[in-house]
Amino acid sequence: MRRFGCMVAVISVFVFGLWGPAAAWEPVDSLSIERLWFYEGGDSLALAYGASHDLTQQHPEITRVIINIHGASREAEIARANVNSAANQHDREMWDHLATVYPQFLFTHDLEAYDLTDSLLYWHNIADIGPSWCYGYPSDSYSEHPRPFTRSSFTCLDSLAVLVLNAFPNLENFVFAGHSAGARMIQRYAMATRWDENLTTPRILYNYANPAVYAYIGPERHVGDNWNQFAIPDPGAIADCPAYDDWPFGLQNLLPYFDGLTIPEILDQYRARHVIQWISELDTAAMSGGSQISCMAMMSGELHRKQRGLIYYNHVQYTFGGEPETFVQAIVQNLGHVGNAVYRSPIGRYYLFDYYDPISPGEDVDLSGELDVPNPVTVDGIISFEITVTNTGEETRTGDVWAELVSSDGETRAVGWRDPMIYTPALDSTRAGLEFPVPEGFPLGTATLVFNVGAYPDAVVAWDEVEVTVTSTTDVAEEPSGQLPVTPRIVRIAPNPFNASTRVTLSLPRATALTLRLYDVLGREVLTVHDGAVAAGTCVWTVNADRLAGGVYFLRASAPGGYDEVRKLLLVP
Repeated sequence: MRRFGCMVAVISVFVFGLWGPAAAWEPVDSLSIERLWFYEGGDSLALAYGASHDLTQQHPEITRVIINIHGASREAEIARANVNSAANQHDREMWDHLATVYPQFLFTHDLEAYDLTDSLLYWHNIADIGPSWCYGYPSDSYSEHPRPFTRSSFTCLDSLAVLVLNAFPNLENFVFAGHSAGARMIQRYAMATRWDENLTTPRILYNYANPAVYAYIGPERHVGDNWNQFAIPDPGAIADCPAYDDWPFGLQNLLPYFDGLTIPEILDQYRARHVIQWISELDTAAMSGGSQISCMAMMSGELHRKQRGLIYYNHVQYTFGGEPETFVQAIVQNLGHVGNAVYRSPIGRYYLFDYYDPISPGEDVDLSGELDVPNPVTVDGIISFEITVTNTGEETRTGDVWAELVSSDGETRAVGWRDPMIYTPALDSTRAGLEFPVPEGFPLGTATLVFNVGAYPDAVVAWDEVEVTVTSTTDVAEEPSGQLPVTPRIVRIAPNPFNASTRVTLSLPRATALTLRLYDVLGREVLTVHDGAVAAGTCVWTVNADRLAGGVYFLRASAPGGYDEVRKLLLVP
C-alpha cells in the first residue's frame, strides 16, 4: 500500500478576493483558507483546500462527503458553490449528513499575485498537455519559487482522502467529482490511486463530467469516422504522434506515482471501481487550445467533448469486453459545458447525492411491491396501472422498478415501463396514473402484466402480477398519401418490437436539420441514426441495433424550431 506523508490540517487566515472565474493564466480570485501539511526531512509544505467542516475534528453525523475538483481556473470557491447549489436544489435537509471538501491546486502567478509564503505547493501548465495537477504530476520547484521537496497532485488527493476518513468515521458514501479540467483529474485518479485498496467501507464513487481529453486504457484508437471500432493506429499516424499513448493520454511512460503498479493491475482496479462518466448532450463546441487540439488529443476524437466522451466509453467497453458492472455512462440532456448547471441537473444530483449500492441478483432484500390495474382491458393500446413499493430494511439501496407484459403462451414478453428507484429505509411509496403502451405486434387476448422490484433486468427481489386483456396495440397510422404534416413527425416504426434492425419513417413539411438518436433506459446515447440535413417529404432510416443488448430503448427525433419527439422501441434479443 502507498505510504502517505505525515500531515495535519490547520486553519490559516488568508485574503479572499472578489469571487469570479479566472482564466488559467490569471491569478485566482479567492484563496482557500485551510492547509494540508506534508513533512519531509524537517521541511514542510502545504496544499490549500476548503471544507464545510473542520477536518481536524470528528463529525459522526456525516454519512456522505463530496470532494469536488475545480476547473482550469483553479477557483475552489466555484467548486464549493457548484456542489452547494446542487444540494440546496436537491434537498436542503441533507446538510445534516453531508460534508464538502474542495482542494486548490495553485500556479506560480497565484503565489505572486497574493505575495504568498514559500510554504504552498504549486503546479504549472504543460504545453500540449494541460494543467500538470490534472494528471498526477509532481508539484514544482522553480528558482524563483524554490521548494525543498515536491508532491504529486494525486498524492495530495490521497492524503486529503485519508484526512476525510478520519474526520467522518461513519461515512457511507465517499464521492469524488470534477467537471472539465477537474474531470481530467478524477478520470485519471480513478485509474491510478491505491489509497482505498484495503477499504471495505465507505463506498467510493468517482464522478467525472465532460473532460476535454481522456487517459485511454489500451493502445487502440477509434477507426476513422467509426466511433465503435478500434485498432492500433497505422505506423504513419504513430510516427506523426509518437506520444499518443503516453501518460496522460495512455498508459505508457507512466509517472513515478505509478511505481509498483503494472498495467494489468491498473486495469483491474479501474474495472473494480464505481466510475460514473457524465456527458452533456449539447457539449459540442469545437475543440480549441493546445491541450485540446494536440495530436494526442485529436486521436481521441476530432470534433468536441461529447464525441470524445462517447468514443472513450466505447473504448472502455472494447477493452474490457463489455461495460464493467460498476462503470456507468450518464447523458446530461439539454445542457452544454456549464459545470453549475450540470451538477444541478437531475442526472448530476442523482449521482452526487442519491446513488447507493445497487441491488444484485440473488440478494435477500426486505422489499415488496404491489400492482393494481383498475381497468384490465387495453384502451387505445394502453394499460393504466399503479404501484406500491415498501422497504422494511435498514439500508438505502439503488435499483429499478419495471413492468413487463407476458403473452398467455409465455412466448412474447415486452418491457413497457421502467424507472430507477431509491429504496430508502421505511419507504412506502404509491405511484398512480402510470401507463404501459402495448407494442405493435403483441398477441391480442389474455396476457399477464408483471410488476418487478429490484434492479433491472436480473435482480428481481419482489413482484406482483395481474391478468389483463389485450384488445389493441399502440400502432401509428401513415400520413394520407401526398400530404405533409404541419410539423415534423414520426409516422411509423416497424417492426416494433424488433430484432437487430427496424425502419423509422418521418414526414417533414420542409427541408431542415434533423437528429435521430437512440438512448437506453438510463438516458445514455447508444446510437446516432442521423445527424444532418434532410429534404422535405417522407424519409426512411434503418436503425441497426445488432450490437446492442435486448431491452427498451428510446428514439429521439429533434430539429430546429422546437421539434422534439421521443418514441419507445423494444429490442428483442
